[in-house]
Amino acid sequence: MGQQCLHYLRLLPPGRRPALPELTIRCFSLGQGTNIAQRLTDLWRDLIHCFYSGLRPSGSRYLLETGDEFLLLQFLQQQPQVYRYKDYDRLLEKLSQPQADYSPLVVDRYALRDKPLAAISQTIKVPGIYLFYQVDVETAHDSRHWARIMLVDEKGSLFTARAHYYNQQTFLRPLLIFIRNALQHQQWSGDLHSALMLDNIQVYELEPARHYLSSGRSGPLLVQARQFPAQWMRIPLMNIKAIADMNADGQLLFSLYCDEQEFSPLAYGDELMPAVARYILGHRRTGEHYPGYITDLDLSLCRETIVQQTGLQLSHYLQIKTDLEMQLNQAMRQLLA
Repeated sequence: MGQQCLHYLRLLPPGRRPALPELTIRCFSLGQGTNIAQRLTDLWRDLIHCFYSGLRPSGSRYLLETGDEFLLLQFLQQQPQVYRYKDYDRLLEKLSQPQADYSPLVVDRYALRDKPLAAISQTIKVPGIYLFYQVDVETAHDSRHWARIMLVDEKGSLFTARAHYYNQQTFLRPLLIFIRNALQHQQWSGDLHSALMLDNIQVYELEPARHYLSSGRSGPLLVQARQFPAQWMRIPLMNIKAIADMNADGQLLFSLYCDEQEFSPLAYGDELMPAVARYILGHRRTGEHYPGYITDLDLSLCRETIVQQTGLQLSHYLQIKTDLEMQLNQAMRQLLA
């Protein structure tokens, strides 16, 4: 069945005029024949709706689950490409890759029912910036617990990260400030063509249904829209800005600015992050131990080096932010040890 579907898809890439073939499926398995035939019929219809209805971009990605594998289908240059993954984390890595054009993810109706991807796919209807987060229920009663961030950017690439969660305000505010600053940079550089995304960041919390939570079983996640009050953005926050540049060896270097205080790699070398960490801790009240957050990132000086074909996406900014924050917070922990 899979090879036959691929054969038809190769013959009829999206956008072609010829009518699609009528597919009749018969299964003679005792007991499950009818169910198997219905499942394959539904799959074929869903593939047609995804790629041939004209309601989705031709570069959309379709994800299904078969046995112990995840299959990801996407048309590239009018040819169907199938990617197979046995590991969920490897699948997430693939979904994080940059896209030439907007490529929404469509998750098969029977796939990943207990994973965030299914809920995310069902929530997103139009291009935009969608921020999802899920608090780890196993650490929810600890003083320092965790949350999983899942952001779908303007081209449909998926960024994922794990971060400390204290409360909604301290978790979301620095991240939303960074996202807005990054989108502004994208607009200035021509990578973001819709100014509407600057003021239309959708935020959702993913929560397990109560009956699944109480029973300890996994199941579909509930998607709850979250609003952030405008006054959050007016609360004082140390702005930590990073400006990227390339050295003569093609390495990416960063100058950091804490408010107006500059820390350059030329002046500090390998001691740059410890110096920044020392400055941040010196401006906090005694006993305040919480992560440092990059609130702005300028990649304009090395844009063409980082990515040449697809343009910079929001997910590029977020990945570099995550790497810098990891170094910064490690330096802060070492100073506090």
